[in-house]
Amino acid sequence: MRVRSTGYLIAILILGSSVALSESPFGTIVGTVRDSSGVRMPGSVITIENAGSSFRRSTVGDEAAAYVFPNLNPGIYKLTIMAPGFQVAEYTNVQLHARQTIRIDGHMRVASHTGTVSVVSRANHVPCDFQRRKTRCF
Repeated sequence: MRVRSTGYLIAILILGSSVALSESPFGTIVGTVRDSSGVRMPGSVITIENAGSSFRRSTVGDEAAAYVFPNLNPGIYKLTIMAPGFQVAEYTNVQLHARQTIRIDGHMRVASHTGTVSVVSRANHVPCDFQRRKTRCF
C-alpha cells in the first residue's frame, strides 16, 4: 500500500510541475531583419526596452539575421534595430502578454545622409623653371 501511494505522489508531482511550467508568466519577441529588397541582414543590433520599467536588453542578429528575446515580462515594449549605413528602425507600443510570442520582422531602409563637407586648402607656390625643364609650368 505504501509503494502505491508513493507512486501516486510522484505522478502528482510530475503532472503538477508540467502544469506549472505551462503557466509561465513570460512572453517572447522574435524576428528577422531584412533590407528594403528583402535581403537578410545578419549582425544588426536589436534592442528591446520595457516602457514601464528600466529593463533593457540587446542582442545581435545571427547568421540568418534572426533574433529572439525570451522570458520577457508582460508589458509595453519598444524595439530598436540598428545597422551601419541604414536608418534606425523603431517599433513602439508593442504589447506583450504572458505566454505570448510576437514576431516583429525589421525592414531596414538605406540611410540618406545630407551633409556638407568643407575642404580648406592652400595652394603652395612651386617654382617652375621652363628653360631647364623644357615643359610647361602649371
